[in-house]
Amino acid sequence: MNKKILNPSFEGILKLVYLLFFFLLPQISVAQKNESKHIDLDRMIWEEINRYRQTLGRKPVAYFDSTDLRQVSFRITELNASRSNDLFNHSRGEFRFKGYDTECIAAFCQKQVPARGNPLYDTVFTNEEKRVIANKIVQLWINSNDHNYLIGNKYVKYSTITTITQLDGNSIRVVASYHDICPQPSEFHNYY
Repeated sequence: MNKKILNPSFEGILKLVYLLFFFLLPQISVAQKNESKHIDLDRMIWEEINRYRQTLGRKPVAYFDSTDLRQVSFRITELNASRSNDLFNHSRGEFRFKGYDTECIAAFCQKQVPARGNPLYDTVFTNEEKRVIANKIVQLWINSNDHNYLIGNKYVKYSTITTITQLDGNSIRVVASYHDICPQPSEFHNYY
């Protein structure tokens, strides 16, 4: 047997590491994820929920909360966005935070051809792309009996939506959270 093959020199190992690094670096850089938050996407989802509520004969939610409730919602969305697709289950509730009455979580992942000539999918979505995402998220909740009941609840004082969009060269993953505050029983007469 040839001893050089069994005991490669330091220089040989260095060349091998260099070649592996050179060939794997482009694949590693393409696999990076860009994460973004879009308040206009959040509002589009919120508006879609209100349109859906009206088809049920419900009063639209009065306002989109952008203060304390939104901060709590973002913490939960960030937690769920950090989970892998395999571990994500939008019906889990073990990480509940105080400060809201209703929670709905949704996530979807879609393979995507890189857009606009960018090797990583462009993080600036068109309004039409945001509308498609908003419709998909709301449809996930409508298709789930429990979530459908919650977003169609008769008594909602105000609510918020938070989303995190993760993009790489091959897919789009969107994680969304819906949280609301219900009125006090003495206020129920204001809702139909």
